[in-house]
Amino acid sequence: MVTARKIAVLALKDLRHIWPHLLVVLPLMFVFATNDLDLLTRHRTVLVTTAWQLLFLATPVAIWSLVAALVHSEPLVGDRQYWLTRPFTWYHLAAAKLTVLAICIDIPLFLFQAIALGAAGISPVAYLPDLLWRQVFFSVFLLLPAAALAAVTRTQGQFALVVLLVAGPFAGWAWLAGHGQYIDGAQWVDACALAMVLCAGSCAILLLQYSQRRAALSRTLFAFTALLCIVYLLVPQQAVYGVLASGASIRPSLDRSVKYPAGDWRFRRTEAIELPLAAEGLPAGSELTLNNYRMIVECPALPGFRTGVNSARLHGWSGQAGFLQIVLDPREYRMLSTREVTIQGRLYLTLMSREQVLDTAPDTLRIPGFGICTRSRALCLSPGPHASLSFIRDRGEQRPDQYGRIVPLSDTYAPFPVSPWLYPLDAYHYDPTYSFLVVERPAGRFRFDFNFQHLRLDDFARPF
Repeated sequence: MVTARKIAVLALKDLRHIWPHLLVVLPLMFVFATNDLDLLTRHRTVLVTTAWQLLFLATPVAIWSLVAALVHSEPLVGDRQYWLTRPFTWYHLAAAKLTVLAICIDIPLFLFQAIALGAAGISPVAYLPDLLWRQVFFSVFLLLPAAALAAVTRTQGQFALVVLLVAGPFAGWAWLAGHGQYIDGAQWVDACALAMVLCAGSCAILLLQYSQRRAALSRTLFAFTALLCIVYLLVPQQAVYGVLASGASIRPSLDRSVKYPAGDWRFRRTEAIELPLAAEGLPAGSELTLNNYRMIVECPALPGFRTGVNSARLHGWSGQAGFLQIVLDPREYRMLSTREVTIQGRLYLTLMSREQVLDTAPDTLRIPGFGICTRSRALCLSPGPHASLSFIRDRGEQRPDQYGRIVPLSDTYAPFPVSPWLYPLDAYHYDPTYSFLVVERPAGRFRFDFNFQHLRLDDFARPF
């Protein structure tokens, strides 16, 4: 009881100290937690759009400033820790800081995001786990690093200087290190790994500073944590996808007896080949989707010749058969079209299972595990899409047109939201002329290594 009273007294003192920051932070959080920035800036003048974007960027800055002011109210760096002579311990002080952050940031943000879901016609209770996970990642990515940085700086000026001179370049370096490395379906693993690194490093810094006030060691730990995040981003995501692979019993193979049907003029590509695949063990009503690939084309008649491919995609699934379309450089295609070649590489695949087909005639469709779609607004909103949505024109259509897919497959793989952003809904626009909606969910991931030999590209060219 005495401990709780001391924490409450310290928390009330901090609330009296940071109330000017709250007058700025809470309105900004409310605006951007209940409104999508894209909708706020759509069809606006350049001046209005710029103003909204600046306010959006000012929101995390205001939050970091509040966190820094809260931590600096009892200095941890230097030799003037007056609070050491007061009748409370370091853990009373740390608990009071956490209480204030929860009261001023986390709880209001949770309520604002619940309001956003309710205003969109989505029950916050049904998506309570998603809302709670958003609080976790918001705190880990925004609040904990700011608190750790404030714990190793003396003043707000030092805090701002470090953010500008150190955190900014480190963030840019981290973005460059991870840019282009992504494999659809593995991004959420990256987010979780970085969250664990940031959480462990920030908590260690805060514990060390509040209990022992070892500034030099804490600053070293802060730099090490930032460096560790960047090193992780350099790890190839193929290794991450290997951890996710479920070891599915599906066995794709090349079926040379199948030819691509003529007459499809929409995707006419003279430099494309269609390799027919047979997927033994593919469950009925399912299809394979391509997350990423690594392919090399070699020609035995041209020693030392090796080239990559421009693009690849899986499509045309019917039963257990589909096509792997490979697009080559036009000049290389013409050079290799009549020669025997070997194509080898690795495909990173996801098994998608069709759950249901819904009629889009009603103006509002509530989809369990996804959210809501409104035909009059041509808009779907989801607090965390656990299903992929595609639109088809005929209920009997075997597979949805790739251009009818409105929710990217990569958005559906995470078991919980990992985004630290304020607005809790993902928005997807679609063409309301489609008659039916297909709901699909990922059912497994695996890799397929292949080595197709003795191929003539002309034998697999798309007929017209």
